[in-house]
Amino acid sequence: MKPHYAHKSLKLLKALEPLNSKPLVDRIYDEILVGGQSFTPATAEAHQPAVELLGELMNVHAEFEAEAGQLQDMFGEYLEGSMQTNQENGQFFTPMSAVRMMIQCMLPDSEEKLLEKPLWICDPACGTGRFMLGVAEHFNRVLECGYFNFCIVNVDVDRRAAIYCTMNAILNQIPSITIWGNSLSLEIYDAFAVLPGHAWPWIRVAKGRARELLTKALESSKKPTEEIEQQAAPTPVPKAVQPKKLVQMTFGEAGA
Repeated sequence: MKPHYAHKSLKLLKALEPLNSKPLVDRIYDEILVGGQSFTPATAEAHQPAVELLGELMNVHAEFEAEAGQLQDMFGEYLEGSMQTNQENGQFFTPMSAVRMMIQCMLPDSEEKLLEKPLWICDPACGTGRFMLGVAEHFNRVLECGYFNFCIVNVDVDRRAAIYCTMNAILNQIPSITIWGNSLSLEIYDAFAVLPGHAWPWIRVAKGRARELLTKALESSKKPTEEIEQQAAPTPVPKAVQPKKLVQMTFGEAGA
């Protein structure tokens, strides 16, 4: 069967992994996520292929946003359209309509409540990050100011899904930690934190630290709302500095 893409811009992603070439997911992992850790002005020439790939992905994402709207799952739609999902092992990406319904049931619809403290969220089977994108979309809709007053820990046992989830977070500038691992056994294979507003917007997280963050996120997600609220800082943070404080708190904890 031929690929069928809901948006024409997704064909541009297909063009980035022509037949008999290195898969796009491996290029993103090797050249951008891992290779980018050693980038400096002095090594810029050696990293030029990664810089060009990142630029191409940003251009494709801009075209995808023009077609699909903001905070939509470009990589998930690409995998579905090109029939690359692992259906034999039960891989299924939740439709965004269902994601929005779940988020409406879980998150407050009040600007005051979304800003009163940073939220700690966990998605233990994240796929390419649709729940993460849905949470960001909810904040964007309610606050109307681009504040992402949360950090989400994404986990997936599928390497390709975890890499594309990380790239979705980078392109959409969503504060997050994405783990390639098993949320049931707490096995960690690799992990990256996305740091919007920092000089280098993503870092690799040590496996031990990633396991600690996953454990904390899983425990927090089980507690009643009243109990989580008791963990909030006693001194209110002024709204004007809320986003900056969020980034400092979240990724200070990540060991950035």
